Amino acid sequence: VDASENDGLLEVELETSKGSCLTMKNDIPEIEWVVGEACNFVHFRGTVNATNVVLSSFIFVPKGNVYRYDYIKLSVYYDSKGDTVIYPVTVYPVVKMPTVIHPDELQTEENTPINLMGKMQLVGHDKLNVTITVSCLYGSLLYLAHGVTLTDTSRKSVRGWGSIISWNNLLNHTIFTPQLKFFGVDEISLRLEPQDAFDFPSKCNYTIYVNVNPVDNAPRWIVPGMHEQLNVLDFVETKEVYEGEDLVLDGISIIDEEFISDQYSFLYELLMHVELSVSFGTLFLSSHRGISFNSGAIGTNRMKIMGKLTDLNMAL
Repeated sequence: VDASENDGLLEVELETSKGSCLTMKNDIPEIEWVVGEACNFVHFRGTVNATNVVLSSFIFVPKGNVYRYDYIKLSVYYDSKGDTVIYPVTVYPVVKMPTVIHPDELQTEENTPINLMGKMQLVGHDKLNVTITVSCLYGSLLYLAHGVTLTDTSRKSVRGWGSIISWNNLLNHTIFTPQLKFFGVDEISLRLEPQDAFDFPSKCNYTIYVNVNPVDNAPRWIVPGMHEQLNVLDFVETKEVYEGEDLVLDGISIIDEEFISDQYSFLYELLMHVELSVSFGTLFLSSHRGISFNSGAIGTNRMKIMGKLTDLNMAL
């Protein structure tokens, strides 16, 4: 304010349409606040020097979620005479990146899928289009429904572009399946890719830790020619032998996934039970060490034996 000839108090008013005016100098003794210090209408009186200090510290704050046109109206009076200036203000919209709501961790068991319905949801304007990558470390992801434009897909990840409502639909119809025979900690990650029109968020990466708990899997036969995925004996190849000759069955063994892990190494000391039988012939074992018979015997058509896994596989 240029009022060097006036040594009295000035009356000052600041007005906005939607936003507010905030001063950083509200503790000056020469200023008397009449109406407000941080609102859309401010009225104070003070000396010329004090008035200029206050005016130089004002900040215009746009109203949240309101954009386009506003104004700052400044009026100053002295003895009923004064001046008014209006500053037009254009407030441009800034698109806010969505956030993601999710639990810190999930629980499941080996080979047990998890439906992600409601587990990971985006919060933002439903029609806002974003680019997102969803992935996991060891397991696999199955998408049953979506309206997203996918640009990169695999069993472990998907990347695409679409609206918030479409992404939430995809996430609600996603199945996470742990890796076969895996237990431990897996991760499901969602990454938001910032775009030029967006206000860069403080967080772009979100992670759910999946605790895959071990279960006591039944031991399985390993037989040459068996279809391992189905684990059925219908696919075992037919062996041929002439009458009166012995048939050596190489490669037959027992496997138990828990025995493979160091976490369950104590299972090596546990005893397992195995039953062997043939319809007409007789059976012999390669080794008897560490083996005991519950029923039957060497040279019979049926036997039930007991022993540690390593001893049983040696006998087989």
